[in-house]
Amino acid sequence: MFPRACVVAVVSLAVGVPAAQGKMFVSSSVGADGAGHVEGYAVDLSLATPATINDNLTLDVQRGGVSAGSASGVGYAALPSLALVAGDVVTLTDVDTTEGHSFAYTGAPALALDGLCGGKFTGVRDEGASVSVSAGSSGGGAVAGAVVASGPGTSFAGGFTTPLSGGWTLKASQTVAADPAFTVFADVSAAVTDCPPAVVAPAAPAPVVTPAPAPAPAPAAPAPAPAVARDLVAPTGTLKLKTLNAYRALLGGTFADAVTTTEPGTVAQTLYAGRVVVATGRAKLARAGSAKVVVKLTRSGRSHLRSHRATPLRLVTTLTDTSGNARVLTPKHFTIRRGH
Repeated sequence: MFPRACVVAVVSLAVGVPAAQGKMFVSSSVGADGAGHVEGYAVDLSLATPATINDNLTLDVQRGGVSAGSASGVGYAALPSLALVAGDVVTLTDVDTTEGHSFAYTGAPALALDGLCGGKFTGVRDEGASVSVSAGSSGGGAVAGAVVASGPGTSFAGGFTTPLSGGWTLKASQTVAADPAFTVFADVSAAVTDCPPAVVAPAAPAPVVTPAPAPAPAPAAPAPAPAVARDLVAPTGTLKLKTLNAYRALLGGTFADAVTTTEPGTVAQTLYAGRVVVATGRAKLARAGSAKVVVKLTRSGRSHLRSHRATPLRLVTTLTDTSGNARVLTPKHFTIRRGH
């Protein structure tokens, strides 16, 4: 059985005039339990550290010609509990620039573990899509993702060097570059099953064979150079944020959070009050893992906080790997009060 992923683009239509160096993304996932979500965002790739474009976005899903879900937001729009079905048409639109992209979901990628165990897998992908596979356990264990397929073809297969047991979950992540200004990410997960005990048959007595003289070996042909798979999969990550005494920490320059990512690269954070950029932060990771990001006030942000008794804030985190693939985490919303 192939668990269903959320989004894969096969048809893309762009309208309007795209922002300079801007790129729009749709990202989605479906867990081993079948729950899924869809989100859309835009990133300015002309910056030294890519950051979200703070435009009004709308995300809409049509199913059989009828809306199955719609969402809007500044820089980010999400349908947190919608799993797509084959034939759904998804549209992401930048309302401010009128740039829009639409695509039809095909049902790929799909990940199969039936008849397999210990972390072995097979699956199908959209033609030419890049796929990486990673693993995580309920006890906190993790195996970083590795590219298992890219270029021509519609399938992928593999396994982990160390066999995995029940309690682990495999995740296949697919990337489809629908056009130069639009990319679609899709993640699908499936639970690992334990391998049955091996049945060892009694060894048969080996026959006595008189070996024939070995012919002279022919000169070995040089081995072909291995093909290098291009990394097209954006990193994933998590954010831990404490907002206690956030007002004082921001004014004192000590407001910080912890970001964990699956690949080396950069973490960029922007703290917004509406459309006002209140603070920014940046960190580099030489390897997958966690990093502390200190978010410091801008001049306009300091003035804005001091002139408002209570300020609703939105923290946007952008992860970018060393190949330039970017992913925006779900924004964190919180309110700070003057003096606290």
